[in-house]
Amino acid sequence: MRKTGEKNGIHCKVYAGSDTALLAMDLQEAKRDGLLGFTIHRTVMNGRSVESKPLQNLLHFAGAGGVPGQPLPSTRSPFQKFRWGDYGARPGARYSYRADAFYGKPDKPSFVEGPTIDVTMHGPKDENYVVFNRAVVASQAFWRRMPEWLNLGEGEPIPKFKQGDALPAPAYRWLSRGVEEAIRDFIGRATDDSWSLDIAIYEYEWPALAQAVAAAAAAGAHIRLLYHGKPGSKEEHENKATLTKFPPRGPNVKLIPRVPSKLMHNNSWSFQRGQPESASRRQSSPDRPTGPRTGSTDRPT
Repeated sequence: MRKTGEKNGIHCKVYAGSDTALLAMDLQEAKRDGLLGFTIHRTVMNGRSVESKPLQNLLHFAGAGGVPGQPLPSTRSPFQKFRWGDYGARPGARYSYRADAFYGKPDKPSFVEGPTIDVTMHGPKDENYVVFNRAVVASQAFWRRMPEWLNLGEGEPIPKFKQGDALPAPAYRWLSRGVEEAIRDFIGRATDDSWSLDIAIYEYEWPALAQAVAAAAAAGAHIRLLYHGKPGSKEEHENKATLTKFPPRGPNVKLIPRVPSKLMHNNSWSFQRGQPESASRRQSSPDRPTGPRTGSTDRPT
């Protein structure tokens, strides 16, 4: 969804995805002198109540107050860009955004009200649904939430984590940001032998997804799983360990270890009605892929 608005010389366009809204702002030339940035207000409209608050910013002006590394509302610390992303949106939710121009001084601001733009985010029931998990760019927000996830008292230090240590369950849900749930639901549609699922993946390691594939196989779904199988590689060892722990068993399962010269960098999943398509029936078969899942999620987490 793309919607635009203009007020008091401020132009704004909102691109609404599934869990991210991108805002692009512009300002008439006559109004640019003295501009310090933009304040962005987001209002949640759920039909029963309305919650409005400014988006937060980690980049502070001197004199704006606050603690370095801790966010401030953009009414005190404006966004010094002509674009900004709201990564706290929720799929299917309705929002109203307003971009105001910020003038004056950080400790004595003045504002020029910009346009208000209403959008509805894409949800799982829409024809196209895109989700993004959280990665390195969310590291500061991750650590700000860690004391709550660990039930730490005020001022209690966060313990050090080593590679391989398990994180609190809420941390995994926050990092996944709906990706794991979306892929599990995608696989879960294969409830009998009228479905086929083709998978090409190089790191077949995540237990929840391996369990979902095993359940689809047990239900009779036709499954072809192509995975990285270069002998002696770390990926082959971990893939085989997952297949041993959560084996997809059934009369219609075909496991295909691929032996490339280097790393097999595939990651795609495709659904279709009926049996897997073969070269001999590709042109005449009415059973075409009905639900592709693809993207850059290496280990779907």
